[in-house]
Amino acid sequence: MKAISSVYGKIRRLLLIIPSDGKRTFDEGNIRERFGKLFQALSDRVAFVVLGDFTFGESEREGKRVQGLIPSRLSLSDQKQIQLDVVDLSLFPEIIRGADDNFPNHWAQDPFCTLSEPGGSTLLLEPFQFAHRANQVIAEHLSDGLGLNLRSTRYFLEGGNILVGDDYMLVGRNLLLKNAEKYCPNESLENAQLWLEAEFRRLFGMDHIFWIGNENPVQYPGNLLNAGAEKSQPLFHLDLFVTLGGPSTETPGAELVFVGQVMDADLKDAKNESQKTAFGMLKTALDEVANQITTYTDSLHGPEFEVVRLPMKIGFGQTDMVIYSYNNCLVEVYRNVKKVYLPEYSLESAHDPEGSICGCVTCQAERKFSARGFRVIFVSGSFQQYAKAQGSLHCLTKVLQRENKSY
Repeated sequence: MKAISSVYGKIRRLLLIIPSDGKRTFDEGNIRERFGKLFQALSDRVAFVVLGDFTFGESEREGKRVQGLIPSRLSLSDQKQIQLDVVDLSLFPEIIRGADDNFPNHWAQDPFCTLSEPGGSTLLLEPFQFAHRANQVIAEHLSDGLGLNLRSTRYFLEGGNILVGDDYMLVGRNLLLKNAEKYCPNESLENAQLWLEAEFRRLFGMDHIFWIGNENPVQYPGNLLNAGAEKSQPLFHLDLFVTLGGPSTETPGAELVFVGQVMDADLKDAKNESQKTAFGMLKTALDEVANQITTYTDSLHGPEFEVVRLPMKIGFGQTDMVIYSYNNCLVEVYRNVKKVYLPEYSLESAHDPEGSICGCVTCQAERKFSARGFRVIFVSGSFQQYAKAQGSLHCLTKVLQRENKSY
């Protein structure tokens, strides 16, 4: 078995979650409203899985399976149809209504990892512990609803903090420290790292594990930005500031890695000294990560990396900062095809730099990918709101299946 790549292979099955408070009714219309633009962007070649609490309050509908109320194929406006599987949480009695954290939130990326089994089926690998209680059991619901195999591991895992290439993985340093503290409390960090690398190689079927993060703690003033509890990364998950891009077109044999970069022009919008300090710290931390990945190229083992800096927009409120990340995207590399699906942080429904929150940064990000041979596809939606909750397109989705790499 081998971890499903974050970049290689055509996306074939994608998970989405509709969060619930146990009071609202969800149906076909809600699904279209929430995910219609993503359906259009990925078209009819992807099978979508929507997980949610589709409780129906009317007495005549009580107890009916949602699969009988929502069609298995949805028609799109361009005459195409998408395949839609629904996993109904209302069928699972262990979902206890009444408390907010008893309902899965919309971040589908994080609660588990996916591996490809011999024959092409998908295995769900879930950590023994996960921060959000209801998301802890998402893998069980998917296993029951879709007939997928499930395995648990004692290690701390977070899908958004793990990026998978071909025979290598980038893993956020926060996960290294969290697992080392739990399972190697009496070992030096160096010894714990070697042991955990061997464990992760075995667990994910990888040849190489690279820990990505900062040696010195990243402590932003006033908790303006979230660097994770361990504070050893610029931001709490890798997918907010690192993207794998497949084989380089400029450095033969190298793997392309896009690393986020703040734009100095944004600093003029800072409202106070704390925000200015946090901006500078984030810039330094991201630069350190870019240099770290470049340094891995000089090691005796593993792939060579070519690092490309990808702009991100920083927004400043009166008391907070918002990361508008273009690293938080979906990538496909297969049969000489290179596609990237970018979130559109726009006030308009169509891609329009003039109506975009991020303006010229959007165009710069598009050019960075285009220069490396990618076809750029923008996905519109409420991503500016998701960004305020510290996530975007990649965080909202989970690839359950890809075609095998053929490049």
